[in-house]
Amino acid sequence: MSPLGGNFPAGRSVIKRDFQKNMVKIIVFALQLFAIGTLYAQAPPTTAAHTTPEQAVIHPGDTMAVRARLEELLQYIRTGDLEKASTYLVYRGKDTARRWNDVLHYSDEHDRKEVGRIAKVLKEFLKQTGSSYHYQLFLFDAEGPWYVWNLTYDIGGNTPSIAFAFKKIGNNFCLADIDE
Repeated sequence: MSPLGGNFPAGRSVIKRDFQKNMVKIIVFALQLFAIGTLYAQAPPTTAAHTTPEQAVIHPGDTMAVRARLEELLQYIRTGDLEKASTYLVYRGKDTARRWNDVLHYSDEHDRKEVGRIAKVLKEFLKQTGSSYHYQLFLFDAEGPWYVWNLTYDIGGNTPSIAFAFKKIGNNFCLADIDE
């Protein structure tokens, strides 16, 4: 008799145990997808005070547009084109009229310093991952749409992740926050 019960030879008990572990993971993942799908289906379109209603509705094509913007931003960071990268970054400074409504302007000294700070974080991410990372999840919350890509990557058997949160500024998705 195997340790898990049943009349399996010892070799089969290992296969059965691995199958059971993986089945639990699959069931948990399926339940998570179901819960997210249910919440998404029941959630009314979200709006925010700083966006127009057209900008605040989450459209199905937005997920791929956000991913494309992230890839473009990372390419500008790789090549060192911080002026172009600045147009992908949300302004979060002291000017309340610009905060969350504008992108960073590379011509402004304070904005340029912020671009440099963010570029340093992104360069470190790229240094660790190269181009080998996996997109995991697309989320939003109630204060207006936040488009979040959670990327995982492999470093010597560890799988750390980093989340890139985007907001829509005008007609473009721009990086608003990085959660390491």
